[in-house]
Amino acid sequence: MSAADLALFDLDNTLLAGDSDYEWGQFLIDRGVLDRDAYEVRNTAFFEQYKAGTLDIHAYLQFALEPLARHTPEEADCDVMLDLLEELLLEFSGTLLVVSHDRAFLDNVVTSTLVFEGNGRVGEYVGGYADWVRQRAAVSAAGIPSNRAAAPASASAPAPAKDTAKPAAKPAKPRRLTFKEKTELAALPDAIDALERERGELFARLADPTFLRDGAAVIGVRARLTALEAELTATTARWEALELIAAEG
Repeated sequence: MSAADLALFDLDNTLLAGDSDYEWGQFLIDRGVLDRDAYEVRNTAFFEQYKAGTLDIHAYLQFALEPLARHTPEEADCDVMLDLLEELLLEFSGTLLVVSHDRAFLDNVVTSTLVFEGNGRVGEYVGGYADWVRQRAAVSAAGIPSNRAAAPASASAPAPAKDTAKPAAKPAKPRRLTFKEKTELAALPDAIDALERERGELFARLADPTFLRDGAAVIGVRARLTALEAELTATTARWEALELIAAEG
């Protein structure tokens, strides 16, 4: 192939609505994996090197992939990345065909299951893998062909009446904490401790007769105590709410 025959196509800002490496960083920031300020300082420095033609691609890849490198392959495959993937799929508003050997993963994210049942037949069932197992057993026991599984009717045979009954509503599954919420929950006890320590320090200052001579300072401390109590109440309520979701999920 000659140089004239070579065509390069960049997905960034074409098929992708934005720059892929930037979107990757924002994705990790939004989920609490990276600190926004620290990430953007380093990413901007790499971008300036890129524009100047001095970018060290190995250094950049080490920076971009470092969040993944923190985890062992087992953790990345089974815990962190799976939680992120499930969260993204649940937020996705379109239609997606998912092929997976992970039955629990399918139960958590899919709304219907397509099953190859042999002889060129495909059955469609409401819900995930566990729902299919339950429905299939009931269908087999009743001798009823599954949806899309019946053999095609001959041209002379009358069309069967459509079943207008709606499938039973799928029982609501317990909500699980998202990756971002797990990170938030882990940090909340330390945040509550810090607020309580600050409150104790402010009370100690108000108990000091020397400090009480400074009227403006006293007003400021009392205002901070009022705000602190509201912040403590909200933070504690948030911790209790996340703990409840974690216990039920």
